[in-house]
Amino acid sequence: SLAEKLRAEEEAKAAAAAEEERKRKEAEVAKAAAAAEEARKRAAEEAKRKEVEAKVAAHAVTFTSPLDEVLEFAKYLGIDIEKHADLLWIADEALSAEEPEGWERGEAPNGETYYTHTVTQMVLWQHPLDYYFQELYFAEAKGEQMMEMAGTSAIMRQIKRSQRRRNAEAP
Repeated sequence: SLAEKLRAEEEAKAAAAAEEERKRKEAEVAKAAAAAEEARKRAAEEAKRKEVEAKVAAHAVTFTSPLDEVLEFAKYLGIDIEKHADLLWIADEALSAEEPEGWERGEAPNGETYYTHTVTQMVLWQHPLDYYFQELYFAEAKGEQMMEMAGTSAIMRQIKRSQRRRNAEAP
């Protein structure tokens, strides 16, 4: 009968509305969980950063660039700042690196920096030496790992720091 059809349609609409509401609530819960996870990650990253800042301050390490920029660039280069705080000098060096011979810096209309090789006209959207500094970090980190296995890590780090200090003081 017509009344039964109308009742069935109303029940179907109500069931569809209830399903839509369930999906909406489920999506809200998932979104809130993702936001909470992102906030937890940011807090953990900030705690790690503060710990490294404290280590740097305790050892009276100085950089040519501001520490927050060094830490941010270290992250970009892939440096594990918690594990290899003693290698932050690589990020500092990278920040102050000039363009290598044959490369020119340019600025796109959107404000982004790019680099052009004057001979090949190759364009890079990152500094031409970024890869070099990433490889330098990996080599230094691997060297530290090998030295730790041999039990000489602390001694070699001290020797390297002394060498860097002497090089910096040399005219």
